[in-house]
Amino acid sequence: MSLLARNRVKKLLTLIQLLFLVGSLHATEYSIIDPENLITDEQKESITKSQENLLQDRDTLVSYAFYNVNTSRTRIKLIWESGLEEAAGEGSSSEKFHLLICVGIFSSQNTVDIFTKNQPVLEDVTDLTTCIASMKQSIGSQPDIQELIQNSPETIKDRLSYLNARPNYEEFEKTTARNTRTEKFMAYILNLVKIALFIIVTIIAILIFWYMLASLNNKRPHTFPVTKPKKRLHSPYAATSISQIKK
Repeated sequence: MSLLARNRVKKLLTLIQLLFLVGSLHATEYSIIDPENLITDEQKESITKSQENLLQDRDTLVSYAFYNVNTSRTRIKLIWESGLEEAAGEGSSSEKFHLLICVGIFSSQNTVDIFTKNQPVLEDVTDLTTCIASMKQSIGSQPDIQELIQNSPETIKDRLSYLNARPNYEEFEKTTARNTRTEKFMAYILNLVKIALFIIVTIIAILIFWYMLASLNNKRPHTFPVTKPKKRLHSPYAATSISQIKK
């Protein structure tokens, strides 16, 4: 059999394995995609334990995928998404935050890509981007695949602790802001009430003072001078005027 024929057969077997993975992915919420058998059974067992721990500790689904030159990263991602869609159609999928750690195993170095599904609700979406970028850099820094498998769970757990706590922190910030606005509004209303009471009390005091002053003036006795009219022109009676009529 020629080399070209062997490569075609190998790719066909790989495709059959990938199709099998698509059909079986819905059995669990997380998966290990390894169509080329690039990792050992012991490594798969170690990954499975870490997947369970991450689901319990961080409420996050983490799937792993491994590929080499015979399988592309795009195809691996397609397999993962197709399996999730099938699981959703059968009602066995989850709305939990899901990560796919996609590892390309090559002779010179390992490449790591991280894909996400059901992203957490964050006020600032750049928080997730920054967290995933940091996670990708830390996992990809492992030179050996065994070290990557062993150390990646702790790296993922550390980064997820921030994402898990972020929504609670943002809700706390919103509650604090609402309480602060309420306190400021109540203080503003209280100041208005104080000013209004000061004006009303001042007006009432002025009215009371004016009423008391008016009452005192009304109670004070008043005397009018008595004048005795003077007699004029030796008349026995007083007169205010004398009229003379000339004929």
